[in-house]
Amino acid sequence: MPYSALEPEKIKSTAHELALRVAERFPNNGIAQVSRALAELSEKHTAYAAKAASRNWPMQIVSVLIVLAGWRRRAGASGRCSSCSAWTPGRSGACRAWIRS
Repeated sequence: MPYSALEPEKIKSTAHELALRVAERFPNNGIAQVSRALAELSEKHTAYAAKAASRNWPMQIVSVLIVLAGWRRRAGASGRCSSCSAWTPGRSGACRAWIRS
C-alpha cells in the first residue's frame, strides 16, 4: 500500500521493536522509559483509532434529524402577511406593504 494510510498494527509493532532496541542499548537511561511509554501509548491509541473509525449511528441520526427539521422549518416559513393578507415568501408578517403605502 502506498503512503495513503497509516496501519495501526505496524505502528504498534514498530514502537515495541524500538522500545526493545532502546532498552538494550540504554538500559538505565531515561530514554528507555520514554520509549516504553511511547509503545504503551501506541497500544492504547490503536484501540481508540479503531473505535473512532467506526460509524457513530446515533450521531448520524441526530444530524439527519436536525437537517430535516431545518429544512421543514424553512419550507413552512412562508405565509400570509398579518397586515394586508398578501402571501409572503419569507416569514409570516414579513410583507413590505408598509413601503408601498
